[in-house]
Amino acid sequence: MSMAAVKARRAAKPDRRALFDAEESRVRERLERLSRKRDTEHRLNVREALRDREKTRAYAAGFGGASVGDGVRAPGVADGFHVFEDVGPGEETAEWGRLAGVNHVLNALAYADVTCSYAPTAEDVGARLILVRGGRAVGYAAVIDGDGDGEPDALLHVWVAGYHRRRGVGRDLVQAARERWPIVSVVGPLNTLRGASKFAATVAPDLPVVDYEHGQSVL
Repeated sequence: MSMAAVKARRAAKPDRRALFDAEESRVRERLERLSRKRDTEHRLNVREALRDREKTRAYAAGFGGASVGDGVRAPGVADGFHVFEDVGPGEETAEWGRLAGVNHVLNALAYADVTCSYAPTAEDVGARLILVRGGRAVGYAAVIDGDGDGEPDALLHVWVAGYHRRRGVGRDLVQAARERWPIVSVVGPLNTLRGASKFAATVAPDLPVVDYEHGQSVL
């Protein structure tokens, strides 16, 4: 292949950063228009949520320029998958401390992301599998104990920084989580069963979607 052909091929590839930035802008504008309409409880909630997400976005940016698009720097953490779970008093290690800081910022970014309909706001919910690439943490999977036996076995949420989407990162996170824990169901990542079903059909079609409150399979 000639150099000109290589350059043309590269030029034809979509600019993932520009695509995500445009998507984020469209979603924010739509929500802002909705929030400016005649006050209803729902629109007031949208307005409040937008304010909270913008505050969280600014807060996360204070950690080395962390962003919804590109995740957060992870100094001292090797590239690859890392399990982060609560540990007992006195069991914290330097590695655990570094992952705790990364997990904190990732959780804030997931909440600040207006293109993401739902994110667990409590960063200590379940266990986390964090992916670091090129020195940056770019996504995580959250798993919880769905049947009360003390072992994480249900996929709750997956979040990937915007510039790293559509590259198989979410699928890799789910696969790695299933290799680490005996995942038997999906209870997220959205706060609607419809959203959970759509997600599962994409990355884990063999897993049932469970109504977490009632323990019933819906897919």
